[in-house]
Amino acid sequence: MTAPELRRVDPHGPQATALTREFFAAVAARYPDFDPGRQPPAPLEAFTAERGGAFLVASVDGALAGCGGVQRLDETTAEIRRVFVREAARRRGVARALVEGLLAVARELGYARVRLDTGDRLREARALFSALGFRDIGDYNGNPFAAYWMELEL
Repeated sequence: MTAPELRRVDPHGPQATALTREFFAAVAARYPDFDPGRQPPAPLEAFTAERGGAFLVASVDGALAGCGGVQRLDETTAEIRRVFVREAARRRGVARALVEGLLAVARELGYARVRLDTGDRLREARALFSALGFRDIGDYNGNPFAAYWMELEL
């Protein structure tokens, strides 16, 4: 297997749109009461350079494998959102590569810290974030579907 290839893409483009749809379907499969409208806002525009963000897609051996975005919370803080890896690409280092890529983008954009949240049914995500150095913090965004809020100083 080759290493995942990461690319910045237009969050309105077909790859980002398809993967975002799959992300929401995967979350809804684990959380039957999930309603994207009850989450903290993350409009596609939040993942554009003009708004202080970016959207990455990952490919493995030419096949689209996953995605994730960075959005601005304030002058010094970014938030990682919509990290998703397709089932066929899991356990191949794609999630780690995506999060590391998103951290690199956040540094490049000048942020001093990154925050994220995750749910109690996403143990593998929380384990990855902890392994990358994220530490638990208090609820910073009121996401009713999150059980853990985490932060990493860059």
